[in-house]
This record gives sequence, structure tokens and C-alpha cells, in this order.
Amino acid sequence: MIEKLRENWFVVLAIVAAAFERGLNYKENNQNTYLVDGLVKVDPNFIPGDWFAYSTLHYHENFSNVLLFLDWLGLPMPIGTVVVVLLLRILIFWSIYKTICLVTPKYAIEVFAVVLSIIVGYGSSSVAGSSMISSVLQPSVFGAAFSFAGILFFLRGNYLASGLCIAFGGYMHTNFLILGFVYLGLSHLCLGTSTLFKRLLLQFVPMLAALAPKIPFLLEMMTSENSDLGSHIFIFIRSPHHYVPSSYSIDFILFAGWAALGIVGVKSLNLEGDLKRRVTGLYCSLLGMIVVASLLTTVVFIPTVSRLFVWRMTPYCDMFAQILFTAAMVNHAFGERRIATKDPRVVISIILGLCLILGWTVIDGWDFEDDTIVENMTLFGFALVAVVLFFRDTLWKRFLHSSFGNRRVSLFCCGILLIFMSDSFINSFYSNSNLLGDRPDEAKVELYEWASSSEKDARFVVPLWLENFRLTGERAIIVDWKSTPVDPDGLVEWYRRVQDVSGVEGLESSIAAYEGYLKMDEERLRYLVDRYEIDYAVLLVEMEGPAEVFPVVFRNEEFVVIALSEDGVASK
Repeated sequence: MIEKLRENWFVVLAIVAAAFERGLNYKENNQNTYLVDGLVKVDPNFIPGDWFAYSTLHYHENFSNVLLFLDWLGLPMPIGTVVVVLLLRILIFWSIYKTICLVTPKYAIEVFAVVLSIIVGYGSSSVAGSSMISSVLQPSVFGAAFSFAGILFFLRGNYLASGLCIAFGGYMHTNFLILGFVYLGLSHLCLGTSTLFKRLLLQFVPMLAALAPKIPFLLEMMTSENSDLGSHIFIFIRSPHHYVPSSYSIDFILFAGWAALGIVGVKSLNLEGDLKRRVTGLYCSLLGMIVVASLLTTVVFIPTVSRLFVWRMTPYCDMFAQILFTAAMVNHAFGERRIATKDPRVVISIILGLCLILGWTVIDGWDFEDDTIVENMTLFGFALVAVVLFFRDTLWKRFLHSSFGNRRVSLFCCGILLIFMSDSFINSFYSNSNLLGDRPDEAKVELYEWASSSEKDARFVVPLWLENFRLTGERAIIVDWKSTPVDPDGLVEWYRRVQDVSGVEGLESSIAAYEGYLKMDEERLRYLVDRYEIDYAVLLVEMEGPAEVFPVVFRNEEFVVIALSEDGVASK
């Protein structure tokens, strides 16, 4: 009883610590896109005159209801969003732990400690930059948290609860909902035809209820006059790093490594009856969906498949593989279920998986000045632990002449987690939390502070890579590269604005857009003033040409702001 209580306390503390470890942030990263609509609904005069804020259709508009709810509660927005994201992270980690309890109840603590060490040390990122744990509150965090909760309920056989969880996650982020129909539908087919209709009914009715209100908009997007052009702009110009697998094909090396180990886990774990069928069906469905979608966007390229962004589920497939393989290895070393070491397919899969993971660390590089050293040490350590567990009998009996019991392995796994957690909090937690410490780039902070003190209705043209300007400076801009509308017509307008600002006709990449902005001249600035009625331009200090023609109203070591209108000159 006391031992069980200690285990529960360890799990709770580990989950809470891991939730905080990702950092406490506001107005960062993807929030520059996803917070704007909600903040405008909270305060209609938030960024007057901003095209993106007031004249476009936004991604995942239901997410703005979260900000309206926080405002209704009277919570300061920075505190409210951080509290919500912490709760969602806790839900993800708790779902992971309970999933582990299903597949290996006897060694749940040990497996959880190893899996959580991977998350803390390496992260949850996977193919195409997809990730399960985010540093900020955004729609995908809701999708991630409730999708994993839905997966847990599916494995338990509670299909209605699973459907409700996926439906709520999909209410916040449609992509999770659409993909849920695919991999859960395949999973139910893997369970056989017995009670299939009832299972599908329980699973999909809540999900269909969440999808129904979105269908008119999805159909409108597909039939829009600019549908093909908008799709081309979004896939090939704005986001090839997400939607064109050939641009990140190297990511599949690590994914393939985890997949090979996951197959070993599925084959080797001592699961029985319905649970075994659900675990096998779900993992194979996730893996199959990702493999097929990858083939349909590499061997051939089907834009519709690409826009489904099936790779969003790769972190879940990786996580599932980590759980299954770690559980299989721990049971092999200390339990009653042994891995079939004489089966060449199993041995080859283990060797292949570990070689691919170690190969990824070589490709990724060992830079001792950034986070890659910790990430790659985590993967290397995992491979080492896997080898030690695989050859446990030989190593301990032949060389140490002692038994490495369950108590010691628990302490070892928990100790590894403590080391990774301590390193993360000491070296990165404070610096990665903009609500606790100074932002690292003082030049940008000074620029945003000055911008927020300018006239409320001022409009700026800014370097396209300054994605924080609109949200942190709280002033209208023509456009930036980060924030795009969701609809085809809005994407076409975004593309036109980016071409105007960069001065590059037929723009094909972000690099060309950034380089074009650096060539900003007086003629282009006057054109932008006439077309967009801007008051200020933000330049880099090395862009001295325009600064010699227009009055300078702000300068620091990195940026120069020039006034382009009479109001701007008057405020100098």
C-alpha cells in the first residue's frame, strides 16, 4: 500500500514537473497567428487597421472562444493562457501514463520514466516539424491533448468517450478531427466485423456532430475560384516545410527507426484478447496511414493528400512505438514475457531501428553549444539502455555476478528522468519562459516597446520575418510571412502583399522574400505608402538608403524606423 502511494506521488510530481518544463510563454511562436482573432474579439480596437486581424478568415476560429472565456473569468490573458496550456500538458502526460498502465501494469513506472525522459531530453517533435507538446497555448495543443485521451479511451474499449474526446479536440483543430476518422476507422476494421456498426456509431456520432458545422466552409474552400491557386501558394510557397515531404525527407529516418521498434513491441508484448487487437489495430492503422500518405506525396504528389497533413500524427505514432518497445524490453529483462531472440525478423527489426536512431544523431550533428547535444545524448542513451536490457542476463550474470532486481531498475529509470528534468530546468526553463525572464533579443524588445508607444492607428511595413511585431508591438502591419488566412481568396491577397513588400514578382520562397526586403528603396516605399497608407517602415541598420531620404524616428543597434507620413514625422 505504501509502495503504491509512493508510485502515485512520483507519477503526479513527474507529470507536473514535465508540464512546467516546456516553459511559460505568451505572445510567442504560433500565437502570433492564433491569438489575433480572439484578442480582437475581446478588444475590437486591439490593432486598428490591421488587414490580417480584421479582414481575413482565421484558422481554427473556435479557439478564440478560449480567450473570450478567460476574459469572462477576469483572468489576465498571459496568466490564463499559461494555466490552460499547463492543464492540457498534464492531460497529455496523464494519458500517456494510463496508456502504459494498460500495456504493462507491472512495469508502468519504469516504462513511464524512460518515455518521459525521452520527451524531456529530446522532445516530442517528429516529421515535418509536427509536435505533441507545445511551448505555448494554441489550437493544436487542444487537438493533441484530447486526441491522446481519445486514443486511451479507444484502447480501453470506451468508444463513446473516445469519440467525445476526439470531437472536442477537432472542434478546436479540424485537422485532428478529419485524421481521427481515418485512423480510428481503420482501427475498428482491424477489430473485425463483430459489433462493427455499434462501435462505429459510438465512435463517430460525436465526431460527426463536431464536423457538421465545418462542412459548408470546407466545401466553399474546395469550390472557390482561387482554390487551386490558393492551394499552390500555401503548399509550395508558404509551407513546403509542412506539406512537401521531399523538403524534409531526412525526418523519416528517425520515424522509421521508431516504427521498426514499435513493430517489435507489438509482436513481443504479452497482451491478450480485445486489448491486444485494439493495440495492434491502432498502431498499425496510424503507421499505415502515415506510410500511404507519404508514398502518395513522394512517389506521386497528390495535393489533397498533402493538405490533409497526415504527418501531424507522426509524434503519436512515435510515442506509441516508444511505449510498446520500452515495455517489451523491460518485460524481456525482468518479466515473464521474453522477446523472441531466435526470430531473425525480430532481431533485424531491433538492429535496424536502433541503427536508424543512432544514424539520425550522426546526421543531426553533435553541437555542444545548443540543444542538439542533449537531444542526441537522449537518443544515444535510449539505444544503450535497450541493448543493456536485451542482453541483461549475459551482462549481469557473467560480469557482475549479481541480480539487478525490480527495485533497482525502478530507481535507475527514475534517476535518469531526474537527471534530464534537472538539466532542463537548470539550463533552459528560465530562458525559454518569456513570462519569467527577459527576452533574449533586446533589440527586438526595444523596437516592440517603441512601436506600442506610437499612434494607436499607425500602420507599419516590417521585415517579413518579424513575426512578433503585430502581436507584441500591437500595431497594424501590411503583412508578415508567418500569419496567413485560411481561405483561398485570403491566401491570394496575402501573396500579393508579400510580393509588394518584398518587391519580388512571382515569389517562390521565404528566402527570396527576405532578400527582397533587404533591397527596399525609396520608390518601393512610396508605392507602399500610396497603396497601403502606411506611416512607418522598419528597416535593418544596414539598409541605409531609405534612412537617408526619410526622417528616422527610432534607432538601436539592429533596427531603424523611418516616418513615411506627416503624422509619423510629427511624432518624431
